[in-house]
Amino acid sequence: MVASLQTTTNSFSQEFLIGEGSLGRVYKADFSNGKIMAIKKIDNAALSLQEEDNFLEAVSNMSRLRHPNMVSLAGHCAEHGQHLLVYEYVGNGSLHDMLQFSEDGSKILTWNARVRVALGTARALEYLHKVCSPSVVHRNFKSANILLDEELNPHMSDFVQGAKDQKEIETGRVGKKLEQRSKGNHGEGLSTVVLDPKGRSTNS
Repeated sequence: MVASLQTTTNSFSQEFLIGEGSLGRVYKADFSNGKIMAIKKIDNAALSLQEEDNFLEAVSNMSRLRHPNMVSLAGHCAEHGQHLLVYEYVGNGSLHDMLQFSEDGSKILTWNARVRVALGTARALEYLHKVCSPSVVHRNFKSANILLDEELNPHMSDFVQGAKDQKEIETGRVGKKLEQRSKGNHGEGLSTVVLDPKGRSTNS
């Protein structure tokens, strides 16, 4: 299976590289049947043995998530010490790139398009927080992880599965995890949503 996925990405060559997420690089994959997918090659150095167990559980949980404003996980391959995640391909770049780097006038986001992106993203977060059981905490929510299709519909990506049960809320563990991840990945000066022991959100 790994060999066939390597073929679709020309052995994960630089020319097929389309992005880099919290756990590894993402490559565009061209399959022989004409299907285009995105393959994330997990950086094993970032996973301890305990984290690998949690990761496998997260993959199992993520495979069951389905929402029109979320990138769907289509498959997972684990062979020869490698972990590969196969996602649907969303080919119009990220919201971050569209807002910051687009020089093509046809790709300028109108206010109507921005409202559509905001509403679609909010619906995806509502699905993770309110519909999923157990609830899912994204843990890496930012404009670079909101992908846009050709109609400028948002597709949230790079979410990390996390149980948000009542015990975690009562002890404030979810808030602490979110705060630690934000500081570890993005540095200082960013707003972090933290849950206090009563489950109320505050900004820090």
